[in-house]
Amino acid sequence: MKNLVLFGIFVLLLVAVQFAGGQTIDEIIEKHIRAKGGLDKIAAIQDIYMEGLITWMGITACIRISKKQNDLNPSGFNMQWLITESEVNYLIPEKSLKDTVLVGEIMAELQDVPDISAHLTNYAGKGYTAVLIGKETVDDTTCYHIQLNMKDKNEIHYWISASGFLLEQSSIINSNIKAKEKNYTRYHNYKAADGILFAHSLDIQKKEGNQNYTCELFFNTILINQPFDSNFVKPVYQT
Repeated sequence: MKNLVLFGIFVLLLVAVQFAGGQTIDEIIEKHIRAKGGLDKIAAIQDIYMEGLITWMGITACIRISKKQNDLNPSGFNMQWLITESEVNYLIPEKSLKDTVLVGEIMAELQDVPDISAHLTNYAGKGYTAVLIGKETVDDTTCYHIQLNMKDKNEIHYWISASGFLLEQSSIINSNIKAKEKNYTRYHNYKAADGILFAHSLDIQKKEGNQNYTCELFFNTILINQPFDSNFVKPVYQT
């Protein structure tokens, strides 16, 4: 009987160690935010400006993205965009541009480029729920797979490195699309901008039926809380 009791205690200790060594979803998110630069620095972001190159369906163009904090917008940011033959641009002005529909498909994949992981910050307070799917491998990197359920029933999936706690991959599932398209964004080349780490290289892969699309982005400039010039894009489509 004594041996059975000792064995039972031993088993309980093993179970306790297993749970003690595990990561809860909030701990993982907290470590991710800390690895990015910390909650205080992330919360202080009011404007993000990004500049670089985009390659889409064999075409390479300059890309400039600017997102401004807007308390009147439930998503936290408000933006619009414009495309010319040589440039793809995000724009802030309140008036919509005439030909934004031309880039609808491209821009849908780029909505969260500036900082998709911002959705994880205070996710419960925003009315989202998060589920830890488990550990998975992404290009030989062990990651925590987190599913974030939005209020609009869309899903964002995150694969966060189990060692460095930076975002390795994300995927957005739109609930309005009956046949759920597969799309994945990979994040590379992290560098600091005002003490916050951003991926300067992104690979977006999208599959629609039998068609595969790839979009590559490389940013050489990322600025935080810089004065925003609303005229950085000439409204060439407006009459």
